[in-house]
Amino acid sequence: MTTPEQHGRYEVAPGAVGGPEPQFHPAPVTGAMAWWIGFLYLVPVPVVSQIVSWVAPVVTHVRLRRGGGLAAEVSRQAANWQLTFATVTVGGLLLSAGALLVAAAAGVTTDPRWLLPWFAIVTIMGVATIVHMILGGTKAGRGEVHRPWGAIGFFKPVS
Repeated sequence: MTTPEQHGRYEVAPGAVGGPEPQFHPAPVTGAMAWWIGFLYLVPVPVVSQIVSWVAPVVTHVRLRRGGGLAAEVSRQAANWQLTFATVTVGGLLLSAGALLVAAAAGVTTDPRWLLPWFAIVTIMGVATIVHMILGGTKAGRGEVHRPWGAIGFFKPVS
């Protein structure tokens, strides 16, 4: 019986000195970035960070939907949730401002407390968004899709 050393062939582990280079394979695209990028709204730049956190998942989805599969569905769910958050935030502000204008025209009040319902809605949606971003990002990393309850379907499922 002969050994590899007798034939001038040495078995060396990949990556070791004299051995073959280790093989690295890129991680599969899961679309998790569409969820994690939503944390940009926590950056303390009042309007810009909010707009970027709403637009970035949409751009991510537009880029990933061509490939289909898990990444497209994950990014679709993230974009739908961020656009739902944007709709509730902007829509709530417009409704509150409209109610203030009607009340001011009727001579009832011009008290700044009219913003309290809007702040409550935005706070609740902000906490829900943080929860959904964490759940969505971690599930996407495991190859699962997080479907947030209450999200408006702005984008159709990718087939």
